Amino acid sequence: MQRLVVWPSRLPAPLEEAVAALESRSERLTRPASPDEVLAQVDSGAAVVIFPDAAVAVGAASHDDVMRLISDLGAIADVSIVAVVSDAYLGIDVADIATPATAAAVISAMRSIAVRRGSTTRANAVCVPAGMVSDSGSQRGAMSRAVEPQHVASTVAFLTDPANSYISGQVLFVDGGRHLFSSMTA
Repeated sequence: MQRLVVWPSRLPAPLEEAVAALESRSERLTRPASPDEVLAQVDSGAAVVIFPDAAVAVGAASHDDVMRLISDLGAIADVSIVAVVSDAYLGIDVADIATPATAAAVISAMRSIAVRRGSTTRANAVCVPAGMVSDSGSQRGAMSRAVEPQHVASTVAFLTDPANSYISGQVLFVDGGRHLFSSMTA
């Protein structure tokens, strides 16, 4: 078990449930309010789980704030970073361009951190249905049932577990196969 830093402190209901499930798997979970507080609470061996789309959606940060935080986190040695983003960047159920831009940029930044800092920092992304981040969009994929918060929590726990420390730069889709309906993942 390890210390877990989760940001932002306020999330949409399905993601709050995922964080509650994660809390039981961590030594201590903290929920800083701002990107600066995140950086102040992260030290060697910590796991950081950020929800960039949710941070923008609830007004906790702008796209630029999110990207600055990710860049600063990538410079810290011996941390595990998992960004949970919506699948809106794939063009499924999308009406607003802001969320897709943030998700795509975050995935690119996580992969860049994995390449640049691979010997000391792990960076991965978990892509969830847009309906978990906002009221728009569906949560159903090819498996024809909604993604449960526990599915997201289990995936994040897997990626932050020190036993899986050789996994970095990956994007895992926790969407019941929903991403298969987009040409962006081919």
